[in-house]
Amino acid sequence: MTVERFIKLKNNRIKYHLKSSPNSRQMRLSVSRRGFFVLTVPPKVDYLTVRRFILSQTDWILERFDALVKINQGKAVRCSRRDYLKNKELARSFITARVEYFARKHRFRYGRISIRNQRTVWGSCSEDGNLNFNYILLKMPKDIADYIIVHELCHLRHFDHGEKFWQTVKEILPGYEGIRQKADEIIFM
Repeated sequence: MTVERFIKLKNNRIKYHLKSSPNSRQMRLSVSRRGFFVLTVPPKVDYLTVRRFILSQTDWILERFDALVKINQGKAVRCSRRDYLKNKELARSFITARVEYFARKHRFRYGRISIRNQRTVWGSCSEDGNLNFNYILLKMPKDIADYIIVHELCHLRHFDHGEKFWQTVKEILPGYEGIRQKADEIIFM
C-alpha cells in the first residue's frame, strides 16, 4: 500500500510516497524515475519512527530535492502516448539523420533503426546491430541526443561498457563526460 505524504525540511515542503512492503526488513529511501521520493518501510512501522528516519536523512533528501527542482525547471521529459504518436515520425527523421551522419563519418555499420516510447532508457543496441531510440531524443538538447546516439553506435564495436568502449566514445565526442552527466540528470515523467 502506498500513501502520499508531506514533510517540512528546512523551509522546504517535501512530498514523498510512503510504501509499506511485507518484503522490507528496514526502511529505504529512494527517488523514483518519475521524480519523487519513495520511502519503503516494513509493515506496521509507526509514524514517529518514519518521521525520525526522514529527519535523519535531511541532507540526502535536500541534495536530491535541489536536483529535482532543477529538473522541474526544464530537465524533465514527459513521455505520453499522445506525444509519442504525434512526434514519432519527426523523431525518426531527426534520429536517422544523426545516426547516418555519425555512421558515415566514423564507419559504423548498423541494421534497423526503431523509434519507441520507452520510460526508462534512451536507447539500446541489439547484437544484430539494430538500434532502438526513445522518441524523446527529439526534444533533448542536441549535444545530449548526439551523445546517446554515439553511445549506441559505439556498442556496435564494443558490446559492453569496458575501457575500449569509452575510448571509442571519447574519440568521437571529446568531453562526453560532461554531456553524460547532464543526460543522467534528466528524469522521465
